[in-house]
Amino acid sequence: MAPAIGSKPPAQGQNRRVSKYDPLWRHVETQQESSLTMTFDEIKAILGFDIDHSFLNYKKELLTSGWQVDKISLKNRTVIFTHLPPGA
Repeated sequence: MAPAIGSKPPAQGQNRRVSKYDPLWRHVETQQESSLTMTFDEIKAILGFDIDHSFLNYKKELLTSGWQVDKISLKNRTVIFTHLPPGA
């Protein structure tokens, strides 16, 4: 089946389904620092919804971009993202 008019084919090695967390992953990927701390409210502002338990399953998607979810604090309502060193 041909791609929809105006759509771009996925880049080589990026044949993955669209995730509900893709807007957040794109935001994290643009950061220049080695780590990023975001509040649940900041994440909701990007996604348009609260993170839920499924976040624990989806967080592994970020590894392909060289980032990881380092810590989720329910008490502080924050998520810490860490940029992985090249080759990690």
